Amino acid sequence: MKQKEYYGWGMIKKVDHILENGGHKAILLVRGRKSYGESGAEDALESLKKKYEIREFVVEDPFPTLDAVVRGVNFVKANPVDIVFAVGGGNV
Repeated sequence: MKQKEYYGWGMIKKVDHILENGGHKAILLVRGRKSYGESGAEDALESLKKKYEIREFVVEDPFPTLDAVVRGVNFVKANPVDIVFAVGGGNV
């Protein structure tokens, strides 16, 4: 699979375009516990839940440990996805 990266302020407004052109069905949403809501991303991405299967992995720690990374890898192995969105603070 070819990897594409989209990042930066305001990318949340381009999510629909990215998804429509990719044929994606299952999305992994990696997000911060508080930053997801505080940033406005939660409201902006709410409509995706009607169109796609969203699998959320919440990063609880402000400074994630190797254990958190291993939990994330195991989560993806158990819940295959087509695309990954990471939304939140700098540690996500």
